[in-house]
Amino acid sequence: MTDFLTKTGKKVRLFYHVCVDGILQLPDNVSVIFKIFFYHDSIFRDNFLREFYHSGIKCLPIAALTAGLISIATMRGVPYFLEIFGFNAEILYGKVFELMLFDIAPLFAGIIVAVRASVYITMRLAQMKTEGEVDLLEMMGVDPLMYLGSMTVFAGILTIPFVSLYFIFIQLIIALLYLFVMNSDITITQFIFCIIPYLTFKNFGQLFLKTMLSGLFVYLFSVYNGLAAKKGSGEIVSRTINSILFSEVTVILIAVSALIFW
Repeated sequence: MTDFLTKTGKKVRLFYHVCVDGILQLPDNVSVIFKIFFYHDSIFRDNFLREFYHSGIKCLPIAALTAGLISIATMRGVPYFLEIFGFNAEILYGKVFELMLFDIAPLFAGIIVAVRASVYITMRLAQMKTEGEVDLLEMMGVDPLMYLGSMTVFAGILTIPFVSLYFIFIQLIIALLYLFVMNSDITITQFIFCIIPYLTFKNFGQLFLKTMLSGLFVYLFSVYNGLAAKKGSGEIVSRTINSILFSEVTVILIAVSALIFW
């Protein structure tokens, strides 16, 4: 019983130190991160760029494929609703693409990044922890959470919005190409004027807010599970699975909550 309480206490303390304490100190940490990123050693910038590349840039091919398939399916499905229910084409295209661009796009972009980031970050940090590299950083007087975690979370806050914007861009391009190739009843000009009224600062502001929030939690979970791995315990796989599950659930909850309450 004592061992169980001790282990539970250590996990709670680590979770608080990595996640809860990090969120409470977020304003101060953000200012420190910006100072480090722009004025400190290039090692921190390289760390940020590495995280952004591996968990963001490498997601772009699958994001483009997913966005293209969703866009084609939507463009094929909308005319059936126009014909069966007699909806107004401008209103229907506008509403459908508002949902696609500002709700479906960030949801799928967040899920894609969450899987990639959870696997890459958790496994990398867990391996560093089990191999003693994290302890070596502490012996050198370097705070592992600041060195490994700060730039990682900073990259996460920017990665999901970036992939979401890329997702939106591909959706629009594929939709325009579909109209050009298929000679649809609605012209490209009409389609553009259908969606322009929905491209508002409010919609983009909400998009950035929920995607940045998703990125914050996804990368915090990944850092926490990576640094919580024990030496020689074979926890890398289980910690990675935990990161993926928690990250996916968080992204979905934030997307659904935004859809309901905004």
